Amino acid sequence: IERVDSQGDLGELLVAEGHLDEGTLLQTIGKALNLNPVRLGDVEPDRKALDLVGREDCAELFLFPVHVEQGRTGAHLHVAMANPADVRAIKRVTRKARMRIRPLVALAREVREAVVRHYGGEPIPGPMDGVAPPAAAASVAPLHAPAESQEIATPSGLFDFGVADLS
Repeated sequence: IERVDSQGDLGELLVAEGHLDEGTLLQTIGKALNLNPVRLGDVEPDRKALDLVGREDCAELFLFPVHVEQGRTGAHLHVAMANPADVRAIKRVTRKARMRIRPLVALAREVREAVVRHYGGEPIPGPMDGVAPPAAAASVAPLHAPAESQEIATPSGLFDFGVADLS
């Protein structure tokens, strides 16, 4: 990988540079997080689900409401997410929708496209917009390790919870 962009999506970068195809990325993330993957181009969302989450939240949080399920324990909103480990997004949608959230894994590109297709409005820019295709990427500085004195910032405790515990 020849490019690191703190604003970008690693999965989209890997796909854009040809290291991984979208299907493999989706399946890998789903398996790693024990969540169902969804291809949003193949899904017709429930109108009720769309009404529970506004376009602005979907665009900002890279998520898309798919389906409302009524179960023995109450209603659950199935939400396709580019980052299903985003606890802040899950909590925000839980508060706004007033129901439990069941995250699904989706590609960020498909989330952006679904939001525009079903809510309308301007296209949502993605982290890879304006990035040179793989053939032109040779001019980008190669990835290198930080100096020993440099500390790498990482979000603490990002994966020390079960996503299923949040619903």
